[in-house]
Amino acid sequence: MTDPQSSDRIPGTNWTPRAYRNLKIAVVVMGVLLVVGFAVVFGTIIARLAATGERPAQAQAPVTVEAGAEVARLLGPDSEVVSTNVDSNRLALVVRRPDGLGLVIVDLRSGEVIAALSGAAAASRIDSEPD
Repeated sequence: MTDPQSSDRIPGTNWTPRAYRNLKIAVVVMGVLLVVGFAVVFGTIIARLAATGERPAQAQAPVTVEAGAEVARLLGPDSEVVSTNVDSNRLALVVRRPDGLGLVIVDLRSGEVIAALSGAAAASRIDSEPD
């Protein structure tokens, strides 16, 4: 007994002409999608590389703050700044003076001194607090 649809199949295969045509269409569509996808990826990479040359520098410009007379008095001509640390809107200065180490904390927005420690109190604070 023969299969009634066996005459509809492509000789030597189990494929019908309609299924074979659908397979060809699917392969072509997927190939086109791959090519378009790669073109989009490479186009995006090239556009981003080209745009980096045109973009202005994103770094923030340095901000200058007028230091008050109090800061100048605390630092003085015989003082040496040993280290600095900036935290959001505060600047901590470790200062070496003839009488020992000092710590000066300055508000960067206003330029005013928030706190000033000198002598043994500043040295113990500087040595005891972790980085």
